[in-house]
Amino acid sequence: MPAILIKGGHVIDPANGVDEVRDVFIEDGVISSKGDAKDAQVIDASGMIVTPGLFDMHEHLREPGREDKETIETGLRAALHGGITAVLSMPNTTPQADNQTVIEFQINRAKQLKLGKLFVAGRITKCDGKLAEMWELKKSGAVAVTDDGHDVDDEGLLLSGLEWAHTFGIPLLTHAEMGDLSRGGVINEGRVSQLMGLEGAPASSEILAIERTLRLGEEVGTRVHITHLSTAGGVEAVRQAKARGVHATAEACPHHFGLTDEECLGYRTNAKMYPPLRTEEDRQAICEGLKDGTIDVIATDHAPHLVSEKLLPFVLAPNGTIGSETMFAATVTYLVDTGILSLAQAIEKMTIAPAKVLGLEIGTLSDGAAADVAVFDPGKEWTVDPTTFETKGRASSFEGKKLKGVCEYVWVDGERKVENGEVL
Repeated sequence: MPAILIKGGHVIDPANGVDEVRDVFIEDGVISSKGDAKDAQVIDASGMIVTPGLFDMHEHLREPGREDKETIETGLRAALHGGITAVLSMPNTTPQADNQTVIEFQINRAKQLKLGKLFVAGRITKCDGKLAEMWELKKSGAVAVTDDGHDVDDEGLLLSGLEWAHTFGIPLLTHAEMGDLSRGGVINEGRVSQLMGLEGAPASSEILAIERTLRLGEEVGTRVHITHLSTAGGVEAVRQAKARGVHATAEACPHHFGLTDEECLGYRTNAKMYPPLRTEEDRQAICEGLKDGTIDVIATDHAPHLVSEKLLPFVLAPNGTIGSETMFAATVTYLVDTGILSLAQAIEKMTIAPAKVLGLEIGTLSDGAAADVAVFDPGKEWTVDPTTFETKGRASSFEGKKLKGVCEYVWVDGERKVENGEVL
């Protein structure tokens, strides 16, 4: 493996407080501060930023079971294309990841591919509605538990899940939704849903679910992570819980801090996801939550579907948008260029912050750390065209929009995976 000298780039490594122009040296698959760069291959990163590989802690890779929508291979290639070197896979596969066999299959498949790094979340509940065996999940390699795609509606079952997660020292990631309140709504309840004549899901469905789970988590002491936060009331619920000392973290997705339910007008199914796009007030509240630290993590909820499914009428089309190949650019466009976050703050929420939530030792350019590195051109503008993406999915909520920032190079464990914007 040749030594690599990434020269003259603006290095942003939030884990170590680095935000300056300096060189990064890779030798034997790790970051090195003492190696001999004389014979190294030189990458000129002048005018670009150099960061730890991004970590997306919310992706749906569909394998096993729905390889027609996405595979671990295409999902990891898409991640690399967006500068993401590690992902957390959600467990709503077919069969679902509620047992040792599925979890170990996913982990081993990623190791065989030698693309990016795959971490796996196991299910809180099994198909029969009973609790999954969390010790089995953890011993199999799961780093978190979640029923993402649905919430655990039974409070007693949720409390038991929180207790077992706390016992085994793993975080519980919650999809916050009160099913009886959302009533099968396919869009945010409000002016746009009325204009379109569609059943809406009220913001209260998310807010009450967040408050319920955080109160139960507070009682038990479990690490609770709120996924894909979408409402102003939800942001405030997390803010208040943190003020009380609850061990709570939260994430927001680019489509929720960049877009509103106005995108659904014209029955655009690319803008149909759950939780749904909300109002401008909600969007601004999420931006404020990211700015003041209430929201710790930026993640994508990457959810590929078949083109034929997204061509169905709005009510019938599945929820979900692809996101791994637009995460960095959407963050730069909607948060950094607007002055809500500095570039260093944004990189922190996509590297070391999610790693801390899950207790993983990644997301840093520390001396001796695995050389998972990304190089971005933050000023390069482009128009989103999903047909050029590595993912099998084509439904992007940002399709046709101009974003700023592209990934030029990626290394994983010192091996080059992306060169001049192309996945090798």
